[in-house]
Order: sequence, then structure tokens, then C-alpha cells
Amino acid sequence: MSNPADKIKNIEKLSFEQALEELENIVGTMENGQASLDSSIENYEYGIALKKYLEAKLEQAKMRISKIGEVA
Repeated sequence: MSNPADKIKNIEKLSFEQALEELENIVGTMENGQASLDSSIENYEYGIALKKYLEAKLEQAKMRISKIGEVA
């Protein structure tokens, strides 16, 4: 597994769909309960960063849609 800090730094290179898929994979891994404690903590940290990124992307999309509505 790559360094969690590097993965977090590179989140912005992911598309919304890629980030969502990554988050879904993390949730699946954690629900499975087969990961070690350290791996679970790293996944949790990465998952929180992905969640924040996805929320920001959704907010940007909402703002764009609002602007389109104002112009129309």
C-alpha cells in the first residue's frame, strides 16, 4: 500500500467518480473487518480526506448549477 500522506496529497488528481469509487472500496474493506488496525486507521484517514474532497466537488457543482439558473 502506498503512503497514506501521498494518497491524500494526490486526491485532487482524481475525478469525482474515481474518488467515490475509492471511498466505496475503503468502506467495503472496513465493513469486511479483515484489515489490520494500522491499515484500518490509514483507510479511515484517507476516507475522511476523500469525503471532504467529494463534498467540495458537490458544492462546486451546486454553485455552477445556481449560476446557470441565474442566467437562464
